[in-house]
Amino acid sequence: MFPNLQHLEFIQLDHALACLELFLETKSISLSFIWSDRNSMVTVLFPIIERYALNMEYLDLGSFEDSEKFECEDLSSLVCQLSELRGLACGSRMLTSTAIQHLSSLPHLRKLQISNTSQDILQSIKANLRLDTPFPVLQQLNIHETDISSFTKLVRHVRLLQIQNLTLTYSTIPGATQLRNLFLALEEVNHHRNFLQITMKYVEKRPRSSQPRQSTFEARIVVDGFTLQPLLSFKDLTIVQLDIPCSFDLGDTRLKAMAEAWPRLRRFQLGSMMGWHLPPSITFTGILHLLRSCPELEYLVLPFDTSSEKPLPSMITSAHINKNITYLYIGNAMVSGEGDQSAVAWFLRQVFPNLCGIGGQWSYQTSGTVLGANWEGVVSLLRRK
Repeated sequence: MFPNLQHLEFIQLDHALACLELFLETKSISLSFIWSDRNSMVTVLFPIIERYALNMEYLDLGSFEDSEKFECEDLSSLVCQLSELRGLACGSRMLTSTAIQHLSSLPHLRKLQISNTSQDILQSIKANLRLDTPFPVLQQLNIHETDISSFTKLVRHVRLLQIQNLTLTYSTIPGATQLRNLFLALEEVNHHRNFLQITMKYVEKRPRSSQPRQSTFEARIVVDGFTLQPLLSFKDLTIVQLDIPCSFDLGDTRLKAMAEAWPRLRRFQLGSMMGWHLPPSITFTGILHLLRSCPELEYLVLPFDTSSEKPLPSMITSAHINKNITYLYIGNAMVSGEGDQSAVAWFLRQVFPNLCGIGGQWSYQTSGTVLGANWEGVVSLLRRK
């Protein structure tokens, strides 16, 4: 039955319980359970997989975002029996050391989303003295980390030579030195032609009821061009999303260097959605450099100085026009009265002809602000095309 079926996806676990074994007779099937991460019923399906599909290539148990992590013996036992895995997403379920060792030895594992920390993985690998090259063909890694320095140690020890796509979800804001050390480690171990995507996502710690809520922004940490410089080695980057809630100090010169280093860029975010804390130094000229060098750009989170000198119409050519971006995120960028609003709207209309909305710091505040109202004025002018 279903001899050519390759991927099976269940939105509700009840549906899988009724008929999963019928589908698992297909060799090398890929199996996904959408929104199953917090549902303990999913473990009832593991014996069915063990019986019918130990040759499974992909198993996806959802995302770990906004979920409490916990060790899962049942999943660990199942993983240890899957020798043909090419991709695994554990959701918020943490694996035992034995399961991690098994994964690290698999010859075809290319995609891994794991809720264990770098320290867990490193300790498990070091315990297996017979393993010379852990994760030999891993290309996509999505990991939840509490300490960026621990992940840097993992990168240097494992030497992820084939890594192409890195997603690092973290809950402790790293310092600028920690960030630079991470980027240096990636530069040292990775073939530059392979590395395509780097995404850093900040997820706030869930405080206990008796503890105050952790700050979501660390203004004392300042990320500058020196911090980010190692990433310029990766010339084929298509995604650079650095959601880091701290201050950024970058100007046109640094932005131009990034744009020229990453001409294939599609998604670009520097800093948190709340902005850089410091007044942005990037000007309209810097934005033009970025658009000319990165014509495939489709997502942009970047504050800029709206009070800087406006470019002349003759300075904007067809090479600067981006029709992909429909919504722009500008963080803590300021815009003042009607005159500035009109000038900014004119510029944005020229370079982003399909722009229909602008978001920034005010979007994440509970009450309205003058900043938000002024940017709404810009959006209103954009809509008067």
